[in-house]
Amino acid sequence: MRLETTLFREAGEHPLPRAVAVPVPKPKGRPRVGYLPRVQSVEDVERWRRRGLPLALLTSDWVTQNGYPEKFRPLLFVYADLANQVQSRYRVVPVRDRDALREPGFEEFVTFLLKVDTLAARAVVLRNQGKYNPSELYRRVRNEGLERLATKVRLQEFVPGLPVVGEQLPEADLAWVERNNPRRTVSP
Repeated sequence: MRLETTLFREAGEHPLPRAVAVPVPKPKGRPRVGYLPRVQSVEDVERWRRRGLPLALLTSDWVTQNGYPEKFRPLLFVYADLANQVQSRYRVVPVRDRDALREPGFEEFVTFLLKVDTLAARAVVLRNQGKYNPSELYRRVRNEGLERLATKVRLQEFVPGLPVVGEQLPEADLAWVERNNPRRTVSP
């Protein structure tokens, strides 16, 4: 245990000569207070996005609207450096590419979906040909390092130039999945 005492000058007093008292260096500005973002609802996601926090929410509604009827709890995609700092009731999935979270479009959401459900990602790409830019999808898959998952569901059929990394599911299995998941879209 140690005793520390600091003298403070009262208002109106003149400073003491440096030979008698040395001023204690103080931190510049006010001390910063850290906060942990809390995300409990869609409104919270929008509020934090307006403040510049790199995050996005993937819902089953988006997947269903794009032709693959599926139900799941919403997933919160957060920039990897912040993923451990966000408190949320949603499952938090880290994203390497901060730019992907600024204004996520179709290609970004397909990449996010690829991280959690590869077959759904393939189905959405298959059922929305012409709606996405293959070059942008290529870039997003490479930026996230998802070549192995993309290869597993043969995304190279839709994204030219995407390297084949690892094993691919047999075409017959992918055709079976496609046959047994009817196409359905939800009108806006």
